[in-house]
Amino acid sequence: MYAAVPPPEQSIPESSGSKEKEGPPRGISEETWQRFQHLRERRLQCCKVSTEKRVKELRKKATTSVLDNFTRDEEVAELRDQGVILKKAGNKRRPTEFSHMQEKIKVKKGNEKRWNELQQYFNSAVHLEEHETAHMKYIPKNKIERNLEVALKEKKFELSEKLNKQLMEHDFAVKVAQAVECRDYSKIKGAEDEKAKRRKQSKPHWAFEQKARWESKGNM
Repeated sequence: MYAAVPPPEQSIPESSGSKEKEGPPRGISEETWQRFQHLRERRLQCCKVSTEKRVKELRKKATTSVLDNFTRDEEVAELRDQGVILKKAGNKRRPTEFSHMQEKIKVKKGNEKRWNELQQYFNSAVHLEEHETAHMKYIPKNKIERNLEVALKEKKFELSEKLNKQLMEHDFAVKVAQAVECRDYSKIKGAEDEKAKRRKQSKPHWAFEQKARWESKGNM
């Protein structure tokens, strides 16, 4: 039973590490041995740091996955009593919520800018529509207007209100589309006028001195 245990007076054989500390083996110089020992210690230190880092990451990952299941205040208080450090979840959400809010503000400002730019063309669209309809003896009615007249004759007031709302939305959409056309036409016309203006202001190919010399030769 105790055959594997050495007697007290018998010394335990030294490990390979203690033998390596005694000195270099035969045929190996002291400088080479010291360099080997330095590299060995460096490798052990790197392995130790890498292992500690890996253990820390695994512990953090496991702790995070476990803490996600504890949402009640009693459970959180119990974990804090045990010394578990809990990070506030609100800190992670604030940047996302803030950026989302900023994006909404940018979109809103962009829509307001486009709407203010489009409003100045509403009057132009109205004048164009009046000019087109002025020469027409009979203006045809659309489907919504015809249905609205029928509903009013039949005294279906709820349907009339719905159709009236649809008609207002339709008229507004038509005005917006006409304003967009006026804006696009105005931009194209402005670009063409600018190009024509630049052509008129373009300088001649000859310089002033060459032109003066040419005129003096002509006078001779």
